[in-house]
Amino acid sequence: MYYMKPAYYDRFACTADKCHDTCCQDWEIIIDDESMKRYKKMKGEIGERVRAAIGRTEEKEPCFSVQGGHCGLLTEDGLCSLQMQEGVEALSKICIAPATSRNTTVSASGPWIHPVRKQPDSS
Repeated sequence: MYYMKPAYYDRFACTADKCHDTCCQDWEIIIDDESMKRYKKMKGEIGERVRAAIGRTEEKEPCFSVQGGHCGLLTEDGLCSLQMQEGVEALSKICIAPATSRNTTVSASGPWIHPVRKQPDSS
């Protein structure tokens, strides 16, 4: 199996609130086990907000639910309230990775993709 990444991947840099789009929309952002443990213990208003934003996928995986078309932790100006208050280390593994790192199975090729071999599963 092959995976793809956009040709611009290696040059990608997030422009945060200057971006007309957001990586945090229209998909349930899965929360890894380590991050979920941290979120359950997080104190204060941000902890309450994080826990209120957590839902479950159809497969019963914990995720940040889509609220109004985007992650419930996104501010009106397109920034992550969790990262703003707690720092990048508070983000889940998927949130840390830019949108361009999400792997998509290649079924066709084109000048805009670079095929990348799937890494062996470590489990």
